Amino acid sequence: MPDPSRQYPTIKALVLDYVHRHDGVVDYDDLTAEVLEHFPDSAWKRSHWAYYKRQIRTGKLKAGLAEEGKGNLDAPRAGTDPDVKRMGDRIFNDARRAAREAAHGDPVLHFKLNCWVFSRLQLDERKLKQPIKQALWDAGERTCAVCGKPLAELKGLDLHRRDPGLDYSMENCVLLHPRCHVTLV
Repeated sequence: MPDPSRQYPTIKALVLDYVHRHDGVVDYDDLTAEVLEHFPDSAWKRSHWAYYKRQIRTGKLKAGLAEEGKGNLDAPRAGTDPDVKRMGDRIFNDARRAAREAAHGDPVLHFKLNCWVFSRLQLDERKLKQPIKQALWDAGERTCAVCGKPLAELKGLDLHRRDPGLDYSMENCVLLHPRCHVTLV
């Protein structure tokens, strides 16, 4: 639970204090909540935490952690489903192999194939989500489900499933500011 009495001059100071207080066992969502509580205008995201973690692990940032605490930085994230990871790794490796074989040793073609597959997967996601976002907007959902502030326009909003175990649908989704969505992911 974030401690509002603590004051931090920078996000780096907050991150180092958090890591030290938790002996390297970092819950990204909890850390994000603290960052946004103390620095509400921050563009904090997972890549920022990855940067700090790397700097702490290599010793470039002193967090006052013993080696065991540094080892805790690499603990698996909560919620990682081992079955999904196993299946996803198999699919990913099959796609890699197929692109490599199709390119016949041509690195430029290999790169283009990887880019095409990546962009196509993203497009498939957008095609699935966009009609639901539009339907929620048209139904009058005009406030962020996290902060309650008005949503100015549909463009740039995030779609969040209330129950991640269920499909994307109007009944299971809400619209959020991207900054608010970070606190839920």
